[in-house]
Amino acid sequence: MHRSSQIGFTLIETMVVGIMVTVIGSMVVPQIQGALSAYRLTASANLVADELNAGWALAVSTGSVHVVTVDGVDETIQITDPNDAANLPRTEKPLQEGSSFTSWDPIRFYSRGLVDGGDIVIQDNFSNSLTITITAGGEITIN
Repeated sequence: MHRSSQIGFTLIETMVVGIMVTVIGSMVVPQIQGALSAYRLTASANLVADELNAGWALAVSTGSVHVVTVDGVDETIQITDPNDAANLPRTEKPLQEGSSFTSWDPIRFYSRGLVDGGDIVIQDNFSNSLTITITAGGEITIN
């Protein structure tokens, strides 16, 4: 019986595999980063839409005006009742990491379900943006 004294991989085989892994990784990583950024942007838009829905619900259920305020510096959104100083505002909700407000209109909700409609635009690090629009009747859309 003849036994081969060669066990394992050659240096060339190892280098070829290393190069293949590097090439595949360099193609996949940007795709993952883009997908993660898109997910965070969508999650931030959903958070804003949820806060707008909550502002509408609070105005209708309490019978008083509620305002959704946006802080473009800290990238937060909050619901307040401007007519009741004793009523603490809801906790500020931050956007997902990498998302920021680029423009917004003050959104005021009235007790009968009417809204001073407007738009809130958020953007990610790759300059992708979503616009959250609320109509005077309270309908919210994300585009």
